[in-house]
This record gives sequence, C-alpha cells and structure tokens, in this order.
Amino acid sequence: MKYKHFLKEKLHNIFFKPSSPQVNNLSLRSSNIKSDFLHFDIHHLPIAYPHFLSGVSNLYQRIRATRKIIIILTFTVLSIPLQSLLIKLPGSPKINFARFYWRTICRLLGIDLRIFGKIEEQHKQLTKNTKKRPIIYIANHTSWLDIATIGGLAPGAFVAKEEIGSWPIISTLCRLGRVLFVSRQRQSTVKEQQTMEKRLEDGGNLILFPEGTSTEGSHLAPFLSSFFVLAKPISKNISYEIPLIQPISIVYDRLGMLPVNRLRRPVYSWYGDMELAPHLWDFCKWSDMRASIIFHEPLDPNEFKNRKQLAQKSWDIITTGTACLRQGKSDEEINKTI
Repeated sequence: MKYKHFLKEKLHNIFFKPSSPQVNNLSLRSSNIKSDFLHFDIHHLPIAYPHFLSGVSNLYQRIRATRKIIIILTFTVLSIPLQSLLIKLPGSPKINFARFYWRTICRLLGIDLRIFGKIEEQHKQLTKNTKKRPIIYIANHTSWLDIATIGGLAPGAFVAKEEIGSWPIISTLCRLGRVLFVSRQRQSTVKEQQTMEKRLEDGGNLILFPEGTSTEGSHLAPFLSSFFVLAKPISKNISYEIPLIQPISIVYDRLGMLPVNRLRRPVYSWYGDMELAPHLWDFCKWSDMRASIIFHEPLDPNEFKNRKQLAQKSWDIITTGTACLRQGKSDEEINKTI
C-alpha cells in the first residue's frame, strides 16, 4: 500500500505539477518569452519521468547503437568483395558503388541529408579532343561523418592523412574507396603530388579538407594554400587539365529532432585527441539527425593570381555558408550563398 501511494504521488507530481517555476509563470503573450520557450535546450529540461525509467531509456539507446553497428558491419562485409572486383575494372562503376555505399551508411546511421545547390560534374572543354575537366571538391571538416555525407554525393576520391591508412577496418574501407594518403614529411611531398596529378590525369576527381584537420564545428580554421597546388601548379608543364574548385559547406544541424547548439555539437564533432570507437558508439545512440550541405558555384583557378587568393576566396564562401546553416537561416537566405 505504501508503494502504491508513493507511486501515485510521484505520477501526480510529474503530470499535474509544473517542474519549474519559470514554466508555471510562463505567459506566451510575450513574443520574447514565446521564442525562448520554443527554442529550449534539452539539457535544461526537468526530468519528466521517474528515475527507474531513465535506465530503460539508456538500455534502449544501447540496443539502438548495437543494432546500427551490427547492420553497418554486415553491409560492409558484403560490400567489400564487390568493390574489390569493381576497383580492378575500368570506368565509373567503382565510383558509383562507393557513392552508393556511403549513402547507405548515412541511412543506416539515421542521418537525413538536406542539400542546396548542384554538384558540379565533369564536362568537356570547347575542343572535342580535350579531356574532361576534373573537379576538386573543397569542404570544411568537423568529423569522420564528413566522409559518409560528402562521399555519398560527390563523385571523387578523398585525400586523407597517412596515419588513417594504418587503422584497422578503416584502412580497408579507404583503400576500396580509392583514398589517397598523404604525409606531412617534405621528402614525400613530390611523390604524393605526382600520385594526385596521375589521378586527375586519368579523369578522376578529388575531395580535400584544406583546414588540414577536423575542428569542433563552430568555426573554420584557415585554409592551407598548399592544398590548392594542383589547381595553381608552379610548373606549366602539366599533363592534366586545370581542375575546377567547388566549395562545399556542411553543418550537422539537427539532433533528436532539435536544433544543434554549442553544447550538443560534440555529438557530431570528432577532433583533437578523441578516440574513434567511443565517439562512434555514443553517436549511434542518437536518432533523427540531419546534415545540411551547400554545393556552391565552382571557381575557376585561372581567374586568381595565386594559390593564396584562391584559398582565401574558398574560405570566405564556405564560412558564409556554414554560418547560415548554423544560424538556421531560411532556405531563401541559404540559396543566396550558393
């Protein structure tokens, strides 16, 4: 009897008594108060369920994360033999399958993609005998998730730092995705540049993160002009067409059906000394996520005097785009940044 009385009292307090004096005195007649009420942060919400239900919620999150990881690993294991075969064949099937793989990974993770602008595709020059002009996609970098979101859309190969090539499982996926690994050692720079030039010469596209590393997502680090050397080569004796540069802005702006604020951004951001496995596990516990991506108009490197100007212009464009996405601007305002 005591237990029933205790439970009845707790349920009455939960559903019929306000949990916060601010909510009790709330008046939606004031537009400012209404705005603050609608744009709340979940971390400041009162507990709306008995304590023993929090354990049930945590258990369900662990089940969700486990289910996602098992399905992703199964899909990956089934995809590896097919991509291993396609990568040895000429043509675009290996590129299209890589895009299909990453789009599927986004769906399995529960990430909805909101896209603005148009993905620039290769196109021929005015002369019929010339090769297709390659594209270098330039994007801001906040997480390992960028590989899945951008890789499922842009028909190109990523350029990644050399240490990723030593990670188990991830290194296999990268090689099947034709990722080019680069080091920070000067003695390897020439050889790595020749490898990227060969990829462009063969008609491939590249995807670069010119910040050089991932950030926490609230701002952009300066772009390194060395990432634009393929678009503004020092030597004029090159064997490939000068590629176009297409800036891409990407922001993860929804989590659990709510806008992402500064406190919630680390759920997406992977930077510094964060370990991949714990970050992946915590991320898979969430649902109803969204990434907003802007494909800006491409830049012609021939219209810029040097790499620094090209890098700065790309930085300005992506900074404006990411700011609009983080601030939750309207679609009309976002389209103006394209």
